[in-house]
Amino acid sequence: MNQKESNRIEAFRQLKTEIRNSPRHLIVGIDVAKERHHAFFGTAYGKTVHK
Repeated sequence: MNQKESNRIEAFRQLKTEIRNSPRHLIVGIDVAKERHHAFFGTAYGKTVHK
């Protein structure tokens, strides 16, 4: 694994940790593979904001 890839992986891990431990972030999930699209908005703590 080269240094550039290692830095990207470490940055991703740090961002993931920040999101999991912060009430300021909103998680958005979108499923566009179906005829009718579905979306989900929730907090990092697992609380659903809107479905």
